[in-house]
Amino acid sequence: MIQRYAFPALLSLFALPLTAQTSYYAVYSPDQDSALLATVDMVTGVETNAMTVTMNGQVMDGCTGMALDPISGQVYVVAKEASNFTLATIDVNTGVLTALTALSEKFAGITFDNAGTLYGITGDGSNTPETLYSIDPSTGTLSLVAQPGTGSDGEAIAFNSLNGLIYRYGGGQLFQSIDPSNGTVTDIFLSGGTPADFAHALVHNGSSFYFAAGFTLYQVSQNGTLNMLSTINGSPVGYKGLVSVDAVSVAERTRAEAPAMFPNPATDRITLSLDNGRMERIRVRDAAGALVLDLGVNGLQRHELDVRELPAGLYTVELQDGELVRTGTFSVVR
Repeated sequence: MIQRYAFPALLSLFALPLTAQTSYYAVYSPDQDSALLATVDMVTGVETNAMTVTMNGQVMDGCTGMALDPISGQVYVVAKEASNFTLATIDVNTGVLTALTALSEKFAGITFDNAGTLYGITGDGSNTPETLYSIDPSTGTLSLVAQPGTGSDGEAIAFNSLNGLIYRYGGGQLFQSIDPSNGTVTDIFLSGGTPADFAHALVHNGSSFYFAAGFTLYQVSQNGTLNMLSTINGSPVGYKGLVSVDAVSVAERTRAEAPAMFPNPATDRITLSLDNGRMERIRVRDAAGALVLDLGVNGLQRHELDVRELPAGLYTVELQDGELVRTGTFSVVR
């Protein structure tokens, strides 16, 4: 179901307020034959720490999309090698990719929602262009969400954690919101500037969005008002994905404090381990937050948890160590 509303192109009388987070990781392909990862200051456009993106020792042709998983804390990209597209995680310190699954469609942008569901928007060269899917990161299975089907070359998406909607720039001034629960598409359009159609990087920054179109970096409000920030200094082409450096840093610290869990995904048993600390109680909650396991374990550093009775799905584990509670996530597959 697609509902369309045209908003009048009103110019903003005041610049949008900037958030403190202006340093972002960005992926791009300067010569369409090698993928690079760099850090960019969105306000100044200054780029630093550029490095090649590799997988199994081979430099990738490009990366088309980048997003931070709020559950695992890992950064995901879509890696391109010739006509093959692969979903992978990327180590932002080295540029090294770990392949997860092959993709049957050519995705131009990806984003995660608050629950860790991955979404991707296909590009014009895909089998089903300008289409939004949810993606299973372990199998590559796609589920149709919406078919905006309009725009001109640009395919950039970002999840708004405040209202649960996915926002898309499709080129040709077309800015949209998409409700992932029912596929409703609402046209917003952009005002306050004319960005390039070639735009594959959009990211929600807490109060608005950061947006890379061609050589130019923008801030854009939820209602589509543009504020030009800078031009890119260093990259000869536009960025294909953006992830906050601060958000990745927080995720890395959280992972360091989280329990080790293996194998993950699990089928019958999963081993929980703490490097520093002891478990006094183990609680497991399902994806809806319901408590499904509650065990006392008498101060162990390592415990083998029986998950044979749990349905397939994503779970959160809470390990109580005195007043400290350490959390992690695991999946059960059948």
